[in-house]
Amino acid sequence: MNADAPRPPQQARLRGPGLGPRGLMRWVYTSNPFYVISAGLVFLGLRASFDARGPAVETGALMVGLASYTLLLAATAVFLVRRGKVWDDVRTVLLLVVLMFLATSVAFDETLAGSPATGGTLYLVGLGFAMLVSESVLRRLGLGLRAWYRLPYHLMLALFFLYPIGLATRVGRPDDPGLMWALFGFSPMAGLACLALLPAARRGPPYAEKDGSPWRWPLYPWVLFGLLAAAACARSYSLCVSFHFVMEDRSIFGPYFLVPVLMPCAVLLLELGRSSRGKGAGRVSTTLALLAPIGLLALAMLGHDRPDPVYHRFLSEFRGRLGGTPAFLTLLGALPLYILAIRRRVPGGLDALSLALVALAVVGPTTLDLDSLSPARPMPLALASLVQAIPAIRRRDEARGLIASAFAIGSVASAMPDSAPGALPVIVAAHLALLAAMGFGLRPGDLGGLSRDLALAMIPMLGLAWLSGGFANLFDRLGPAADACYLPALACLSGSYAAIGGGRPFSRAAVILLAGWSLLYGARWYLALRRFVPGLDQIMLGLLSFLVATLISLAKAGLLPRRRPPGCLALPGESEGPPRGPSGCP
Repeated sequence: MNADAPRPPQQARLRGPGLGPRGLMRWVYTSNPFYVISAGLVFLGLRASFDARGPAVETGALMVGLASYTLLLAATAVFLVRRGKVWDDVRTVLLLVVLMFLATSVAFDETLAGSPATGGTLYLVGLGFAMLVSESVLRRLGLGLRAWYRLPYHLMLALFFLYPIGLATRVGRPDDPGLMWALFGFSPMAGLACLALLPAARRGPPYAEKDGSPWRWPLYPWVLFGLLAAAACARSYSLCVSFHFVMEDRSIFGPYFLVPVLMPCAVLLLELGRSSRGKGAGRVSTTLALLAPIGLLALAMLGHDRPDPVYHRFLSEFRGRLGGTPAFLTLLGALPLYILAIRRRVPGGLDALSLALVALAVVGPTTLDLDSLSPARPMPLALASLVQAIPAIRRRDEARGLIASAFAIGSVASAMPDSAPGALPVIVAAHLALLAAMGFGLRPGDLGGLSRDLALAMIPMLGLAWLSGGFANLFDRLGPAADACYLPALACLSGSYAAIGGGRPFSRAAVILLAGWSLLYGARWYLALRRFVPGLDQIMLGLLSFLVATLISLAKAGLLPRRRPPGCLALPGESEGPPRGPSGCP
């Protein structure tokens, strides 16, 4: 066998980097997951070895163990950079150091609940330790962290360590609404801490230059803050478990607790995408920011169907105090995000704001999930129409004008009073849509042609709806005169539109409408008159026969105009005139 022959495809795949022992070893060598495994095992081992609810000796030993392992990780990071410049592994180690800080802020919840003085002291010591080690590691590694990054970082650390201390005074009273609101309040506080990153996000990559880091922006330092945001979501849940003493399967926590943390993250994504140097990365970031409220709305609607009285008690308290359900408040919170996107001239911000307003039309203050959507309300639809109409007028954008008209029609239809006939909103919307289509049909271009075709299709549909009794509820109130004038009025509208530029098809539609109206009401009047004139049938047939006879006589006299093809000569008996062609008539 030739040694230079290429390997079979299957053999090459088996020896590739992703399969086989060599591929596994290469992945282990590159990724080095053992730091993560080590941190997880050490934390679990320390929690299993020392009881946080036990005597001071055990809680002190737990704090010393966590601090010692954190220092070991920090010292390892410094050693790897100074001796070997192994920045890939150092990135993992530094994130684990931060995770150990956060794990320390969780480890003594039981101690704080049982002994507020001891637990408070441990949390204060832990906060000081976390800040001191953070600053020492940054200085030893030569990593710069600008003020607008450093301040939010320390705010987040302070929130994780100090917020549980404020809960300690209310522990033991699970029915206290103040305790429930305090547990929920961690999420908005974390969101505010995330918003402290706005100045750094607006400054973009130049603000992170010359920071001594080998990692490109936004990998450094935004991965760190992504980790802190994810930890804040987890901490929101753990606080409800640690400080609200109810049955194990009951909790006030719901997915909507995460919305106040994640909505500010969407704002940061928007600013990061706006200030990013890479167009592709910036577009992805802004798109994710605009789509984020959709996912947050889904979070706000999840979990409400569980049979948990503790959960529903706080949910009722939430709705009563804040004036709306989580879904409704989430949509209200998305509006400033979209307004900011419009001010920052982010593509799609205008449409996103319009869709949010349309969603607000059916997501009301009482909407918990999709099964409890409210009837459409006119004000949000009117605002959505206004949002689309302003740029449509300024830029002469016909597509936006059409969308604005659709929202305005929906607003008018939804504003109909409850006492109106059931079909009235649909009737009004259909006729407003016809007028809008006629208006846009006067514009040149493809959209104008499509609008004219739509209007031309709607005219016979409205006529058929009238004939089939679809407008009966309305005309029963307006009276028979209005019923009789509907088709002539529709025909006049169609004929007038043809005259101002709609085209011949609308003239034909007007003739057809008038002919149909004449036949219908002529038949009605004939049947009504037939009751009083028994011989009306014979009289009408006689008059019809007289008409036919008269037409025949006029034809014989040559008094009826005849249509001849071009080139025909005059027939015998016709008045002489210049011949139309060299040949005779057929």
